[in-house]
Amino acid sequence: MLIDSRSLAAGSEIGTDVCIIGSGPAGLSIAQELAGRDIRVCLLEAGGREAPDPATRQLSAVEAAGDFVQVAPDHRNFQLAGNANRWGVQIAPTELGLRLCPLDEVDFEPREWLEWYCGWPFDRTHLLPYYERAHAALQLPEFNYDATDLETADAPRLPLDDTPVTTKIFRFGSRAAFTDSFVGTIDRAANITTYLHANVTELETDESGRTVRRVRVACLGGGEFSVSARIVIVATGGVGAAHLLLLSNRRHPQGLGNDHDLVGRFFMDHPLVEGGVIVPSSPDLFRRAALYDLRPVNGAPVMGALGLTPEAMRRERVLNSAAWLFPRSKYFRPPPAVASLKSIATHRTAPSSLRGALRHLRNVVTGFDDVAAFAVHRATHREFYPHLFMGGWSQRADPAKEYGVFEVLYTTEQAPHPDNRIVLGSGRDGVGRQRAQVQSRWRDADIESIKRSQEIIASAVSGAGLGRYEIYRDGERPVVDREGTAHHLGTTRMHPDPKQGVVDADCRVHGVANLYIASSSVFPTGGYANPTLTIVALALRLADRVGRLLASSPPSVS
Repeated sequence: MLIDSRSLAAGSEIGTDVCIIGSGPAGLSIAQELAGRDIRVCLLEAGGREAPDPATRQLSAVEAAGDFVQVAPDHRNFQLAGNANRWGVQIAPTELGLRLCPLDEVDFEPREWLEWYCGWPFDRTHLLPYYERAHAALQLPEFNYDATDLETADAPRLPLDDTPVTTKIFRFGSRAAFTDSFVGTIDRAANITTYLHANVTELETDESGRTVRRVRVACLGGGEFSVSARIVIVATGGVGAAHLLLLSNRRHPQGLGNDHDLVGRFFMDHPLVEGGVIVPSSPDLFRRAALYDLRPVNGAPVMGALGLTPEAMRRERVLNSAAWLFPRSKYFRPPPAVASLKSIATHRTAPSSLRGALRHLRNVVTGFDDVAAFAVHRATHREFYPHLFMGGWSQRADPAKEYGVFEVLYTTEQAPHPDNRIVLGSGRDGVGRQRAQVQSRWRDADIESIKRSQEIIASAVSGAGLGRYEIYRDGERPVVDREGTAHHLGTTRMHPDPKQGVVDADCRVHGVANLYIASSSVFPTGGYANPTLTIVALALRLADRVGRLLASSPPSVS
């Protein structure tokens, strides 16, 4: 049942067994697992069924104090099914979806060479049953991301087996699994009530501060109510989870679960890097590289990418990444002036970096003719560029005649750093909450890691006789296309020791008996993988725990 919270009488009090805050992929995954059980579930969503209106959209605005990852309102879609409504990869002529990929085994490992602790409290094997269940819930084929199983005679892996480079696989899922199937399940479930336009303002604890007693909720335009529940689950994303804990500071001045000043810290995303171009040694490479196109394999869309082997990452002490290959015209390569113009236009140059800003401005002025020529080329060769989201280039009549180079785009891992963080800002939103503020910088470990990864792939491509990899640079740095991909991670990190993490291995907030977090905010590290598959896997795991807890006895602090 769906209820517009604005229709509730002021001061209403709702009692339930489980209160889930947020109806994005994490919240919906838990709710649909609990559907039909003898458990009362209250699901709170800040938006409505339709795309948010301007006033609702402003509720998701975040202040910025850093010079790297920025969080736009569009990155936090307040609407039933959350960001699933905005996924836009064209996986079929009339179907939109998203990339899916599990974390690698190396992502779960502690990496002592990083400055800050980054291991998970369990290994990848522990999550495999939940990854398999996530595939089933999302109506995907069997859980298999092994490139050796998914290559075909007409789409083999590139011959890089004797190098530090390997082929990684992305699968693709439909956003309708969340926006239609999951939403339909909770709408029909007699034990689930969903309250729309419900903005949580505080998690109020009892006098001991060790149990959430009441969830306080406000609506735009006035009207407040509260929810009391045996178990409270925060599923509001990598920004929203930390923001809500920091707002809940009535009995905890630093914020709920923040006794060790960890809430909001270790904010990460997946920067998108323009890696350069690969100039094939033979036009035949456009036919041989079909596995790296978005194409159906056994009836389901997949796409290959290049990355380093786990052994190479451990040996070279580099972060994880995946390099996508997109065919482009032989005239594609943008001159330095274009990179500088993009850097200025997207505010990638830090305001305090006067030398960097002047260098970019000088490049643009002295290379104005190059900028104009490149713009004309992009406009007149636009048929080469739809494949970033649609795929299908390998099925064209003669790709070797149409294309001349492969553009290389990287999704990259960002190292956890405590000073990349979410804090409370100075402004307030439409329901009176202090806004969240993001403080983020790209650190030396991030920069040097992607540079080394580029060099290793360039050497492997050349050594295998595939071609020449021309690496792009912005001065001494990689060329950043987007500082973030709206994959907000790490702000309530998981660790069994409350001095090193906000939640324990079961995703329960340390020191609070009945408060759990279902979000990519619990990731100690983020790898390169789109986080949704891991979010759903962790949500299903948490749903199992909640079911067991409610079937036995009320939760207590361990």
